[in-house]
Amino acid sequence: MKQILLGIIVFAVFFAGTAMYVGEEGTAGGIGPDSVLYTLDTAYEWLEVNVLTRSEGKKIQLKLQFMQERLDELSDLERLKTMSKDNTEKIKDRYTALANDVTQSLTEQAKDAVDAHTKLLAEQAKGVVAKQQESLMQILEKAPESVKDPITSVLDVAEDAYKRATDLIQQAK
Repeated sequence: MKQILLGIIVFAVFFAGTAMYVGEEGTAGGIGPDSVLYTLDTAYEWLEVNVLTRSEGKKIQLKLQFMQERLDELSDLERLKTMSKDNTEKIKDRYTALANDVTQSLTEQAKDAVDAHTKLLAEQAKGVVAKQQESLMQILEKAPESVKDPITSVLDVAEDAYKRATDLIQQAK
């Protein structure tokens, strides 16, 4: 157990050290794609987003921050005159992956918000319709025979509405 803990600490110190590396001539983007540490830097970013961060909002913020870092790296390559097709492709691929992740995360959050709102409305509708069904049943018991068919039809519609609200709630879970 101690060896595992020591290994994790050494691993964390190594990653923290590489993440803090500023790069040549004070580059804004930190470690650039021309560095041998670039893979470790982007691996740490992945670890930070996917393992160390729980909040979806924070994950999106980190991804946006890392997208900006990719643009800073591209700017550094241009400023330092070290731009190559390979370096540019690495940045483009990482930037594209981050942009796709952000878009997907935002889409999922919007869907979850809509689902939560829909579920709330469905629960409210279920409650209202349940009360209406009770009222209709009481009315039906006291109603004269001549109006029982239309009241029964209204009750059928209320039961259908109740079932649809229940189905919506089940789908939102």
